[in-house]
Amino acid sequence: MEFLREYGEFDDLPYEWLLDLMRSKHPGMFQGEATRGTGSLMDETAAHR
Repeated sequence: MEFLREYGEFDDLPYEWLLDLMRSKHPGMFQGEATRGTGSLMDETAAHR
C-alpha cells in the first residue's frame, strides 16, 4: 500500500469528514445518506478489555 496523501493525526475518527471525502472521491459508493451510529469506539474497546 502507498500513502498518496497524509491528513495528520486525529484523537477520534473524523466520521463526517471521512464520509464527505469518500463521497467526493467515490460518488457511486453511496446510494443514499449514510447515518451515524451512536456510541463510542473508545468506550466499546475499553469494555472488551
